[in-house]
Amino acid sequence: MTSEPDTMSTTTHGASEAIDMSSANERPCLTIVYHPDPELQGIRAFLDRDASIELGRHALAFGSEALNASKVSRHHAVVERHGDATIVRDLGSRNGTFVNGEAIDHTRKLQPGDVIGVGAVLVLYHRSALGVSGDDGDVVGPSYALARVRAQVKRVAPTTITVLIGGETGTGKERVARLLHRCSGRSGGFYAINCGAMTETVLQAELFGASRGAYSGADRDRPGLFEAADGGTLFLDEIGDAPPALQQSLLRVLQEREVRRVGATRSLRVDTRVVAATHKDLAEMVANGTFREDLYARLSSWTITTPPLRDRREDILPLAHHFLREQGDERRLHPRLALMLLCYAFPHNVRELEHIIDRARIEVSGDVIRASPELEAQLTRPVQPSASRPPPAPARTDRPRRKRPERPEVEALLAKFDGNVTHIAQHLGIGRNTFYRWMRDLDVDRHAYEKPTSDDQDGAA
Repeated sequence: MTSEPDTMSTTTHGASEAIDMSSANERPCLTIVYHPDPELQGIRAFLDRDASIELGRHALAFGSEALNASKVSRHHAVVERHGDATIVRDLGSRNGTFVNGEAIDHTRKLQPGDVIGVGAVLVLYHRSALGVSGDDGDVVGPSYALARVRAQVKRVAPTTITVLIGGETGTGKERVARLLHRCSGRSGGFYAINCGAMTETVLQAELFGASRGAYSGADRDRPGLFEAADGGTLFLDEIGDAPPALQQSLLRVLQEREVRRVGATRSLRVDTRVVAATHKDLAEMVANGTFREDLYARLSSWTITTPPLRDRREDILPLAHHFLREQGDERRLHPRLALMLLCYAFPHNVRELEHIIDRARIEVSGDVIRASPELEAQLTRPVQPSASRPPPAPARTDRPRRKRPERPEVEALLAKFDGNVTHIAQHLGIGRNTFYRWMRDLDVDRHAYEKPTSDDQDGAA
């Protein structure tokens, strides 16, 4: 990226997603997340070190008259960054300045995730990067955290590598899997199964199929999901709940690319891309002996972690309106409901937001969607901003993986870790010399994957 001066950057309102996904590009940012004019929502302004952004009717930070809204003073408030600390200061506004719904006396120190209220406008203080866009149909939201997920998906999608998606319950792991399938270009379909929702016998039959006479009632040959997904993608949700015998069967399919129906005597070749997901810590389960280490090594060739909703508050209202549009509801949220959503902790993530929006649109009628007293009681919990946590590194194991992978997997690992052999070796639990040997054997040049250095460090906090 080109170097920028250490001042407030140009405002952005949607851009190309061809951006550097390294965390060093994250910078403090103000985003209009609620405005009486929906067209002005999503406009951002970046706040660099020792710079300030004024909020008011005549302020230009977000573009001409973007804050010319009800109850906003001409010079309402200012957000200032002093080193690594950021404060908001009221400029003697007529109606006051609010942070997370509470009026400030004069100044307030800001934390990422705080919501600044000036009149009828809500502005989110968070961290983002230039060039982040928001909606691809499967994974909705303009946050930098989701942009990084989308970039990872599009990087690994064209390969045949098995992908493991981690993250808390309700963060949209299946949506990420569907996006991966859509970007893969595979001709087959997308099939999904929950490994924790069935008995072991039923799971075996669903995944691998059954031959005629394999069990009582099996009056015909029945293909399983591995066969149905031949040429496509099979999504194994809650893989951490897979029983031990199923883990062994899955390992064989991943190793041999063959599947044998229950009761059959011969195996069938399949070209099925496997994407697995779990909210559990599989590395810890391996250490505890409750999940097979060799299966974990196969599944975690490429890992993606879906971020919790509380760490990407700029996605909350776009998601809420997305769910409304899916129901054919064109109404807008009342500003009070919007503020409560922005300040809610969302312990059950995107799934909970979807249920809240469904409930709100049904409970209270009118031109705008408001919260019922019962829903308001649920949502009026204080905001708990928390910085996004990086995905946990896969645990190193006592039995290193020694079998050399194929060239596409080696190239994907180099792409994922920007050519850093040390990080790749730690990820696989092997010695650096082993990976160097693999590259020599496959004639792969790691230098082609190294990330170019940049002098643009002023904007990094």
